[in-house]
Amino acid sequence: MAIQSSGQLSLMDVGLHPYFGLHSSHGSTIEEGVKYVTALPHNLVAFRCHRFAICNASKQAMIEAGMVLSSNVCTRFGNYCSI
Repeated sequence: MAIQSSGQLSLMDVGLHPYFGLHSSHGSTIEEGVKYVTALPHNLVAFRCHRFAICNASKQAMIEAGMVLSSNVCTRFGNYCSI
């Protein structure tokens, strides 16, 4: 479901889901990616990077953008995912 207006934010909790990988539509740099995703409607100061891809620079940039929670935790689900 795409959020069309800020009024819809009251119906759900919405964090950010940036993608900092190569060829990202969010931007070609960490700074561009942060600027892009923080301009999207959201009401949580939380994020999880696409494909759990995070580095110190992108994490710091998201903190500086006001994020206080990162859910970049990849858990092991039986034998389906090895980490």
